[in-house]
Amino acid sequence: MKRYFFIILIFIAFSCKKKNEMENGCTFLVHDNPAIQLLSNQDMDTIKYLLDKNKIDYADLQFFQYSDIGFRLIRSYQYVNNLKLFTDECSFDINNSDSILGITDDRVTNIDLTNKQELSPNKVREIFFKEIGNDAVYKNNLLTIDSCVDIEFGYYNLNLHNILILKDYTTAWKVNPHNQEFPYAYINDLNGNVLDYFNGLYTK
Repeated sequence: MKRYFFIILIFIAFSCKKKNEMENGCTFLVHDNPAIQLLSNQDMDTIKYLLDKNKIDYADLQFFQYSDIGFRLIRSYQYVNNLKLFTDECSFDINNSDSILGITDDRVTNIDLTNKQELSPNKVREIFFKEIGNDAVYKNNLLTIDSCVDIEFGYYNLNLHNILILKDYTTAWKVNPHNQEFPYAYINDLNGNVLDYFNGLYTK
């Protein structure tokens, strides 16, 4: 009798542990910032030289691409209130004389929004996997509800696809499988709405 009682206790303990794992999920919270270097030291030295020469402040930029394609192309993420602007990359075109040819996207220096999170990581996961469940490509995939995901908190321009009206920002989450690019979703932190979803195949 004692043996069966011991087996039952083990089963209950295992069940509780599994339930907690499912509730907490496997979630990696990404804390990105401009101090995290994504390029080589050589590329960063070149970028800083070029932007310093053109008197451009880059304290709130995180550079993720430097290319020499007949002109120098520099691409970066913008940060405001220590949060990434998911929808507002900033790029610089610089000629071989080290002069600015153009700057794409507006520099954003102020967003009058809190950086407080409304949705819990578990809720973000839930919304993400619900969206995957509506995706014919991934709903029968090995990407299951207990898979690991990366989530990052930042700002998203609700008027992203309408350049004729003023930008309107909300706090939002970017979600994708851990260390994978696709599928990804942007989720409005204030109401849980999916702002964008892309599975990498242009098919949903």
